[in-house]
Amino acid sequence: MANQNAKPVRKSEHGDTDMKSFYASLESSDTSSPSLVSLKCTSEKTKKAIHTLQDLLSKEISFLSQPIHCTAMKNALEHLLTLPENEGLPMAAKSEIQKLQQRFEHWSLEYHYASSLSATAEAKLSKASEVKNDLQANAKEFKKMDSEGNIVFYNLEFWQTRKRKLEEKLELTNGEIERYKEREDEVAKKKTELFDKGRMLKADWDDMMIRVPEVKAEWELANQTQDNIEVEWFKLRQQFIRSTRFKDWM
Repeated sequence: MANQNAKPVRKSEHGDTDMKSFYASLESSDTSSPSLVSLKCTSEKTKKAIHTLQDLLSKEISFLSQPIHCTAMKNALEHLLTLPENEGLPMAAKSEIQKLQQRFEHWSLEYHYASSLSATAEAKLSKASEVKNDLQANAKEFKKMDSEGNIVFYNLEFWQTRKRKLEEKLELTNGEIERYKEREDEVAKKKTELFDKGRMLKADWDDMMIRVPEVKAEWELANQTQDNIEVEWFKLRQQFIRSTRFKDWM
């Protein structure tokens, strides 16, 4: 029979409840989302950088692509990433800001390039439209001059016939003949000038028509790139704002 006065063997120096609480705290610490709660601002420059970042994250990429705002964004991010140890960021927050900095620098460059490409494409399309309008106006004016040329021709024939039949009106007839001859020369000269200009405009138009599909494709790609960046930037800033508490930086 076992000794009834013997003490039971203790399985652990700590209770089961204490051990579970300990490991629960570790699990909570490992799985918590990144935050910036440990940042303690000691300089006005750091506070200003935080406020600047917080304000700019509420803006669209088109606003941030402007040089003054783009520079402000980069300076704020760079300052927060180079803080001294006594005022530094938690590793999780620094990692988030580094990702934000990398993507912002990449997308701001792409957005600026897409804007330039879009403006160039629009200018080319506008020039093509202008040449087309000039060509159409040229053709319309040429038809008008050609019609007037026919009128001049028939009038000239009329007055020449009239001259032969009505000698008593010779002086009047000769005056009309001279007037219409001068106009005939003017019309012929104008027609030649219009024809030469029309051929140049037609050559320009044909050349532009070859490039219009490419220019339109560039314009559409530029606009699509801007739209995609707008969407991705919206997702990124919403994700960053949700995972970061600005008020805890102060």
